[in-house]
Amino acid sequence: MKHTRHEKKHSRQQVFDFIVSFKRENDGLSPTVREIMESCNIPSSSNTTYILDELSRNGLIALNEGKRGIMFIGSQWVFPAPKLSEVGNAIR
Repeated sequence: MKHTRHEKKHSRQQVFDFIVSFKRENDGLSPTVREIMESCNIPSSSNTTYILDELSRNGLIALNEGKRGIMFIGSQWVFPAPKLSEVGNAIR
C-alpha cells in the first residue's frame, strides 16, 4: 500500500513530536525505533527507520550509533536542577 504525501508528512511530524516529548519525559533519553514504531502506530521498524532517515536528511535530527542515538541538531540537554526544598529533604 502506497502512502500519500500528506500521510508521510503526518508520520514525520508525529515521529518528531513523539521524540521531543519522550526526551522531555525521560531526562533527555532518546526512544528506540521499536518505541517510536509502537507509539506512532507505524507498521514496521523499516518504515520507522526510513522516517528517521528522512528527518536526518532534512537536518532535524542526527542519528548516532546505538539504540538510543537520536539527537536534535543545534540543541543541548540541560539537566533540570532539583528544587532546593527537594535537596534539603533528601539531606535530612
